[in-house]
Amino acid sequence: MILALALATLLEIQPSQTGPGIQQVKGPHLALWNEEQVSSENDLLLITIGGTNSQPRELLAFKQEAVRLSYHAIGVDYPNTVISTTCRTMPSPTCFDEYREEVVFGTPVSDIVQVNPTNSIENRILKLMRYLQIQNPAQWSQFFLGGHLNWEKVVLAGHSQGSGHIAYLAKKHRVHGVIMFAGPQDGNASWLSQPGLTPVDRLYFFFHLKDFFGSEFQVDSAKVLLNDPHAEVSAIDNSIAASSKAHIFMTNAPSDDPHNSLTKSGFVQVWQFLLRRLSFESP
Repeated sequence: MILALALATLLEIQPSQTGPGIQQVKGPHLALWNEEQVSSENDLLLITIGGTNSQPRELLAFKQEAVRLSYHAIGVDYPNTVISTTCRTMPSPTCFDEYREEVVFGTPVSDIVQVNPTNSIENRILKLMRYLQIQNPAQWSQFFLGGHLNWEKVVLAGHSQGSGHIAYLAKKHRVHGVIMFAGPQDGNASWLSQPGLTPVDRLYFFFHLKDFFGSEFQVDSAKVLLNDPHAEVSAIDNSIAASSKAHIFMTNAPSDDPHNSLTKSGFVQVWQFLLRRLSFESP
């Protein structure tokens, strides 16, 4: 289904349309773009991955804002019914590592999820992008290089469980940037400190002080990912100073649902800052 939105075209795609064996979990994939935008070699692709039991539409406002700032955007449906914090109660010290590996790449290593390579996040992204390239090459071929997805033109954004998945994916692919909302929650899991292909100065985090999952866990994970135990945590409200050099941002804005509030339009100025910071910097 194609819908016309302000400044954007929205396409809903059933996961099964993109490849055999790819199952829909919570809702269709989404693709958004501005039909009137002239393609440029500096265009970026935003890929969003939601949290537990979410569907791509729940991050629609964020994707729309990205398109307004000249991004193309996709939202990916994926197996997300097992919450990542299950690993906090598991005896295995490698639970988080195995969980991320299986959900992102489909490697059969985790005791708490069952995801095959076909239904992994990486394969879903690749198959969705190939589908879009075939259906509308004028808009989507710019994100391919030598027949393969050009990861260096990709900005990954994730919420909660999804923030850990995109950080894990960015260890294996050099992407243009990563934006993490309300996560990861993985504390000091070993995967966080492993060397990755995406430079740490391309990673950004946005947390709520009163997140019921514990903002202290999120800050710990962020500092390990940044390889900086003394990384600045910058306090903000619903706006942000463009001169800030921090990579971790924390709000204490009143909310009945602090964990999910970060992906609501009340923080659009913060979204703009993060998206612009990445779009205006070279890879």
